[in-house]
Amino acid sequence: NRATGVNSQNDEADDEVTIVETGQNGEAYSQSYLKATLLQGESHQFSNWAGTGKPLTVTVTDIDQDTNPDVWTATVSVFLEDLPPTPAPTPCTGGSDFKLTVNTDNYPGETTWTLVNLCTNQEQSQGGPYQSSGTEYVTDVCVPSAEYVFTINDSYGDGVCCGYGTGSYTVEYDGALVASGGQFGSSESTT
Repeated sequence: NRATGVNSQNDEADDEVTIVETGQNGEAYSQSYLKATLLQGESHQFSNWAGTGKPLTVTVTDIDQDTNPDVWTATVSVFLEDLPPTPAPTPCTGGSDFKLTVNTDNYPGETTWTLVNLCTNQEQSQGGPYQSSGTEYVTDVCVPSAEYVFTINDSYGDGVCCGYGTGSYTVEYDGALVASGGQFGSSESTT
């Protein structure tokens, strides 16, 4: 969903991979439904894919913006059945591993987050708003080694737990848990 050309006036999901469910198997005119928008490193899981009772997981493994700046290429992995064995992690060389897990509440469109590098005062990564309630979104990126402030926001001001769903989040930095929660007001920050 590249926010350029005919898509330059998008209202949401700019420069993200969009997952859309269509009626009639996409073979005729029908209603479609936006199921998720994903950044690089994020996943979305359908719990009972096509009535099989098995989960289908879609993961955006890469969004290549550099090879051709006019045409971005997304690499997506799709797994049906039980989750496959976890592949060996790609080593984060020359940096630190930042991993965020967000479990959305009933109003996922209210939740956003930022990761700001305090050494450069630059936003290193960001995410949300999310599309699907009760869904786990995982972002795992390699960032320059530095001191960071992570901020999670809720535009309504009621956090992600517990009045309207049981959302939560965890933040790991180089494998160590550095923040977790869900009950906060408009925002919560951790350095």
